[in-house]
Amino acid sequence: MSRLLIFPLLIALAAVAPRPALGQPGGGSPNVDAASDASRNVVLESDRWRQARRQLDEWLSVQQLYTQDEVTRMRQELSARIAKMSAGELMTLLEDMEGRIAALASPEAAQARMWLNQFLPTQSQASQDRLRAKRPDVLNMTGSQIRMELDRFQQRRVANQQSQAAFDRARQTQNQSIQSMRADQNQAQADMRDARSRAAQQQNQRLQDAQLRGPYAPANQMRSPWGGGLDGRPLYTVGPWGAPIHFNPLYGGW
Repeated sequence: MSRLLIFPLLIALAAVAPRPALGQPGGGSPNVDAASDASRNVVLESDRWRQARRQLDEWLSVQQLYTQDEVTRMRQELSARIAKMSAGELMTLLEDMEGRIAALASPEAAQARMWLNQFLPTQSQASQDRLRAKRPDVLNMTGSQIRMELDRFQQRRVANQQSQAAFDRARQTQNQSIQSMRADQNQAQADMRDARSRAAQQQNQRLQDAQLRGPYAPANQMRSPWGGGLDGRPLYTVGPWGAPIHFNPLYGGW
C-alpha cells in the first residue's frame, strides 16, 4: 500500500518547488539593480504569473497531504526564494509552475487526489504521520515527470483494486461455504430430532394399542371387524366361565 501512495505524496511538493535557472546558483541573484527590479515586476505583475499563483493556491486548498502549518511554511519559503530571483529565474519558475499545475489539474491527478482523500481519513493519525514522513524530495520534477508518475500510480491503483476484488470474491465464497455447511448441519440436526419424535410417537402408539387389545390378546395379532384375525387364523379369547373359546370368521363356527 505504501507504494500506491507514493505519487499522491509526491505531487504536493511538485507544484511549489522552484528550479534554479541553468548556469546560476539556486538562491538567485541577491544584488539587483533598478533595471532588474523593473524586469522582475513585469513578470510578477503579468497575467500568466497571477493565474499560475491562483491555480497553485486553489490546489493547495483542496489537497490533504499537508497540514495548514506545512502549507503556510511552504508559501513562506516560496516567497523568500521568489524575492531573490532575477527576471530570468522568475520566467523559468513560471514555466515550471505552469507545467506542474497543468499536470496537477489533469483528470488523472483529480482521481489520485480523490482516492487519497478517501483513504487518509480511514487511517489513524500515527499511520498518516508515517505516510507523510515517507514523502521523497521531488523539488526538481517537471510536468512530464508528474504525468509519468500519474500513469504509474493509475496502474498501481488498478492492480490494487483488482487484487482487492479477488480477495473479496474469495472471502465471499468462503463465507458462502461456511453458511452452506452450517445449513446442512442444522438440517441434519432437525432431521434427527424429527426421527426421534416419530420413534417416540410410534412407541407411544404401540403401548396404547397393547392396552386396548387386553392382557390375553397376542401382541402381534391384528383384529378384523368380525373379531377374527385378518390372516384367517382364529381369534382366541376367554368365555364368561373361564373356558377358552375361539371363533374363525372365515370358516364360521366356534
